[in-house]
Amino acid sequence: IVKLYLTKVDDNNQETEVELSKYSELTTVTKNNHQEKQLHIDKVPANSNGYSQKYRLRMWIDKDADFSTGNYNDKTFSITVNVYSSGHVQTQEDVESAGRTDITSLSVNNVELNQISTNTYSTSLENGTTETTIDIETTNPYTKVVIEKTDETYTNVIAANTGIQKLSTSKKVSLSNGANYFRIRLTSEDTTTNRELHLKITVEKLAGFFANDDTFISWDELVNTYGLQANLRNGKSVLDTIGKEGKLVLSSSVTTIYDNAFTGSNKLTEIEMTDNVTTVGLYAFRDCSKLETVVLSNSLTSTPTAMFYSCGALKNITLPNSITSIGSSTFYGCNSLAIDIPNSVQSIGESAFANTAVTAVVIPASVTSIGPMAFSMCRKITSITFEDPNNWYSGNQLLDLSNPQTNLYKINDHGCTKRDN
Repeated sequence: IVKLYLTKVDDNNQETEVELSKYSELTTVTKNNHQEKQLHIDKVPANSNGYSQKYRLRMWIDKDADFSTGNYNDKTFSITVNVYSSGHVQTQEDVESAGRTDITSLSVNNVELNQISTNTYSTSLENGTTETTIDIETTNPYTKVVIEKTDETYTNVIAANTGIQKLSTSKKVSLSNGANYFRIRLTSEDTTTNRELHLKITVEKLAGFFANDDTFISWDELVNTYGLQANLRNGKSVLDTIGKEGKLVLSSSVTTIYDNAFTGSNKLTEIEMTDNVTTVGLYAFRDCSKLETVVLSNSLTSTPTAMFYSCGALKNITLPNSITSIGSSTFYGCNSLAIDIPNSVQSIGESAFANTAVTAVVIPASVTSIGPMAFSMCRKITSITFEDPNNWYSGNQLLDLSNPQTNLYKINDHGCTKRDN
């Protein structure tokens, strides 16, 4: 429950962080036959007559510590800090090492990883794994290491209380199902060199069929007992044989969903793809009357013709930013669905959103073509706003798309395309 924060202080009283840690996590050392905690080791540069270095140490009790029960009541705590110093003659090797950020190994769950590309590592852990340990061994033991959990771009820290702490080369981190992204920043001892590593840890989801009556059928059983094909060509017939409504979570082994794989199924209520799915065939989920929720693969670049045609119950789905093309009639007749168009989309096919529940539609600046009747029969639609309303044509006619309330009537019958200036 005791935390420590050590900084170096320069002549201008400016501080540089050296150590932030819990007392219990410090290395235990033996001094004069007594066990003590080692907070920091520093080195005196060679030929530094009159060398001095100021430090500032702050110590406090964790704000989340609970003193309401047990023997903590009405107690006084005292902390004694013993500071030791020892000389070290800095060699030429030390000087060269001070500017390096090399690592000799990066391990997850005690398994050493190899780079899959420059400064990028990836591994997978079994379903149900909620935490693991990231170990980094640096060439120079004084290299500063900061580990942060981020989004998939490795730029935005997604949680402040992830259990990750700074200034250590071994950290236990929390994990969620699916992909977990970590940014590892290294700063050389002399602070002249910085390096960034990216680590993706994927926790495999439990694949199989989760029936609404709490029955679970594993993926292996779906394949070996019910004959589910790897490409899911016979998905509807397998669910019909099971005879129960429920959610299908795809195995990471599935890369393709073929034409008509689930067409006409009245048993499928949810489906969840992994990012290993790269291709979905025509009419794959057409007329799935009870399909409400879909998690798409982040590896898909297009939605095929009539992918969710007449899925009247569909209402929970997000198009990933990998999608560049929305195929003809993709969501035709999904009259419970209101959905946004991501900034990655370049083309919208004929009748793509016809007879849906979209209301205020925003066309991203990335879009360059919209097919005829793309938003026809959308009874709840109130406006279509173009982020870039310039240089749109219907045939050879230049369109004025500056008014969101009238744009539907201008583009609906014949569609439109965007031309270069």
